[in-house]
Amino acid sequence: MAGELYPEDYFVRAKCTGLELREKASVKINDWLDDVLEYGFEEFQSGGYTPITFAGVLNLYDFYEGELKEKSRKVLDKIMIYLAMHTFKGSVISPQGRVYREVLYPCRQSVQNMLFMVNEKTPYFFSEWLSVMATSSYTFSKDLVDIMEKEQDVSYRMGNATIQLYKTEDYIVTSVASEKMSEDQIVWKNVRENVGIDHNSHEYCKSLNECFHGTTRFEPGVYGYQQHMNYIGIDNDTVVFINHPGGTCDATTMRPGYWFGNGIMPAISQKKNQIAMIYQIPKEYPIAFTHVYFPTPKFEEFEIEDSWLFGKKGNSYVGIWTSGTFVPHNDQLFDCEFRVYEEKVAYLLIAGDKKEYKELPEFIAGCKSLIPSYDKGRSQLKTKEGIQQQYVACENKTQYVR
Repeated sequence: MAGELYPEDYFVRAKCTGLELREKASVKINDWLDDVLEYGFEEFQSGGYTPITFAGVLNLYDFYEGELKEKSRKVLDKIMIYLAMHTFKGSVISPQGRVYREVLYPCRQSVQNMLFMVNEKTPYFFSEWLSVMATSSYTFSKDLVDIMEKEQDVSYRMGNATIQLYKTEDYIVTSVASEKMSEDQIVWKNVRENVGIDHNSHEYCKSLNECFHGTTRFEPGVYGYQQHMNYIGIDNDTVVFINHPGGTCDATTMRPGYWFGNGIMPAISQKKNQIAMIYQIPKEYPIAFTHVYFPTPKFEEFEIEDSWLFGKKGNSYVGIWTSGTFVPHNDQLFDCEFRVYEEKVAYLLIAGDKKEYKELPEFIAGCKSLIPSYDKGRSQLKTKEGIQQQYVACENKTQYVR
């Protein structure tokens, strides 16, 4: 648009005219929009960055005409539909392609501003990026509120990631699949080191970005960055999850951080209301524990055992099993963290409700009846009722700058 304002002027730094700049920009913008519409976002459902992306695309929608405007509308709609799908009791609870410490409090992420504009019953949180909506002609789909309240049992793709979502009126269970990918699996290819690749192309920029900000190709044993991989939510402010920290304390400035991201990615699979996870931390990695965010002050009832954690709130239950031993730990948060000091460890996360279990003791008995077991030698997690998670270590060299 700026190039169109000064079509004949010569721009010294760009070494081209405004009209030439317009043509270059048009290619890049179209390539990016086409890529997102086909593959989805790399930093998908990011609680902090989604509003920034939304505001940028909104400028295209509001100030351009023709094909770019229509593509922009489709991208804006796509962002909102997936946020609505992951809305549980008013909060976006979702795996994320890039996240910060706000992962602890989904109801306090910037993306909540976007939900509030659609449905004022959702928790509000301010984001200056969304001030552009005050003068925008973009209107939200009337279906979004219905999507927010609708139960979900879906699997979908974002980038190279496969996201699982199981949502009922009482709980939400969601994760990214993390298993060794087969050679014939459809993924977008990293072309950064291809001979003759155009360094100004979208294809190259996307591939280079993967080296700095991590990847949506989730595979066990690969170094992580700021990707968030699992959640069970039983209220809009009450969630549990597991991660492998990038530092030893909550005050670390490392990325991945203490609560956000993973130093080493686990193997993950999900079967409706259950998530199975296996971590194998290499000897050379400096952080030799994983930990669970389990905020006991937010539960109405909870039970803690060596290898089980159970919680109840309202009509909802959550249970977490580990092959190791839960060790309570207090840092900046009190009574919310349980570490497991095992380099090879398995977890099972389970959600339930009062429709199936009248009281917490019944839910506890139901969880234990699954009889989870972890074979370290075979790197395999099994349960009585069909969960079988296999850990196969992988390597992804596209994440390194060499």
